[in-house]
Amino acid sequence: GEAVDVQYYLHYFKSEEHASETADGGVIDLGDVEEVALGQAKELSVVTETRVWLLRAETQAAQEEWMAQLSAVCGEATGGAAEVVSRQQPPPPADDVTSV
Repeated sequence: GEAVDVQYYLHYFKSEEHASETADGGVIDLGDVEEVALGQAKELSVVTETRVWLLRAETQAAQEEWMAQLSAVCGEATGGAAEVVSRQQPPPPADDVTSV
């Protein structure tokens, strides 16, 4: 058969109440992820060339599950190019990027 190009996206929202309205959120193209980093206080950093997303899990167990899932998906989406690291501080944001 013909090869299928699979793309992975993570949709995010301000809250669960806003999740039904796609206009109230954003999208991370997991194929662009260069690094997934485990941080303090249940945080995860998802790093691309142009942006760093800081995500916070509700529990330590949820943080570990998110890390495992993102690592697997980002590794597959990038052909194994995404780096998985554990660090105390998130990476610095790019100079020309504004966080919301």
